[in-house]
Amino acid sequence: MRTHLVLVVAAAFLSLTLAATASAETINVALGGTATMSTRYSSSYAASKGVDGDYESRLVTAVGDEDPWWQVDLGQDTVIQDVWTYYPDTARLRQRAYNYTLQILDASDTLLYDSQADDGFTFNPWDGVNPANPRPDFGPAKFHLSTPVTGRKVRIVKDGFINKPQSYDEGLDAWECEVRQDDGLTGPNVAMGATVNVVGGDIFVDPNVNCFAVNLTDDTIGTWGGFDANQVAGCGYEIDMGESYVLDQIKVYCRQAANHVTGGAYPRLGYYRISLHDDDNGAIGDENWYTVLDDWTAGYREGGGLGIADVFTAADGTGMFEGQWIRIVATQDLIDLKDDYIMEISEVRAFAVPEPSTLALLAGLLAMGLIWRRS
Repeated sequence: MRTHLVLVVAAAFLSLTLAATASAETINVALGGTATMSTRYSSSYAASKGVDGDYESRLVTAVGDEDPWWQVDLGQDTVIQDVWTYYPDTARLRQRAYNYTLQILDASDTLLYDSQADDGFTFNPWDGVNPANPRPDFGPAKFHLSTPVTGRKVRIVKDGFINKPQSYDEGLDAWECEVRQDDGLTGPNVAMGATVNVVGGDIFVDPNVNCFAVNLTDDTIGTWGGFDANQVAGCGYEIDMGESYVLDQIKVYCRQAANHVTGGAYPRLGYYRISLHDDDNGAIGDENWYTVLDDWTAGYREGGGLGIADVFTAADGTGMFEGQWIRIVATQDLIDLKDDYIMEISEVRAFAVPEPSTLALLAGLLAMGLIWRRS
């Protein structure tokens, strides 16, 4: 009987723990690692571009390389389960993202894992039809290992150089490679996958740029959304999280390229108003909390380079830090200061406070375990 009780308690505790952390924020442990590749197209497309945190600088192997590969040495043995690799999404460059596999190696280059051999997974986003426009669902190649592997090196290999759907193929071409791990600090990101509405203006449209509102909640900072020039105050986004949450913090990431973050040549995210709202029959409702970011930094910015985010908590604004909708819109100051593209946001993440009932249940389970142990 006691054993049965312990198993029930353990199973309940584990399921609640997994539910609380399944969509927590992840960090990229490959950032700044030692990168190499089989060949290099030119000095501008070096292997290091794949781990520099800039999602608009690229690594490209040489034309004619029949077995192109790129890899990063993480510096130590690391438990690896999720690897995301970002490929250019344009009408032309998307055709290079074809027949890519992921490999994990140890320090001696012994092969420990191959995504095609072990999980039957090869990245083939292009169907052979020359696309006219970028697709909002293109995103990064998401390699998920069915069983985590402890390794030191992550390698991307392009197979079948001469087995291409059409004549166009110029080797391996990518922006960034991430090895993603739970940060162990934040709770669930309840904005992930949320519906994003564009309000007050026109989002930037270019057949060679992946810029969509949906990018703000796709759980990756490598894609973005932004507005055309000559917009008016109030243009921005409304994000429906699906239900109301009491939040711990909100993170708003600016476009992740070296010339778009704070300190770069074109900081395009700042001077905006952010607020939390109730739902009103499927539309944005009453405002519960708000604050205005009236500078490029204003004390909110986390970090000082790529990966930078504006971090908001209840104390940063006025009202109750809860709601179903997040609204982020440009202020008149931004319109006055910038005459080019604005509101370039790569990701909005909202981290919920665990519900009291969940905390109480966890405390009860812990107490039951202690009582059983004593008895």
